[in-house]
Amino acid sequence: MKETEKWTVEGGAMQKDFNNLKKLTEIIVEEHRKRTESIELGEYDKKEEEERKAPNERLEKAVEYIQKLMNDLNIIINEESENQLLGYTHHADGSKKREINEFIESN
Repeated sequence: MKETEKWTVEGGAMQKDFNNLKKLTEIIVEEHRKRTESIELGEYDKKEEEERKAPNERLEKAVEYIQKLMNDLNIIINEESENQLLGYTHHADGSKKREINEFIESN
């Protein structure tokens, strides 16, 4: 079995990227809670699923940014050369990192 490397993320650009992941995750959890708060545990049925609120733009955008940020971090951490960076990380000085920061700050 291959031993897994242990990563410590402290300071610098990578820390900013992981902080953004945390903040985006918090937005997703909050929005999901809002969508499902009317559903009682043990009383879930098809009708409640149909009445549940559709994902709002804030939730959809947070999911989109997490996917893009994770793509870039995966390429950076795993040194994957076959995929292209999308430009959403501080670590790679991405051209779209400001877009994520503005979204987080406005939410």
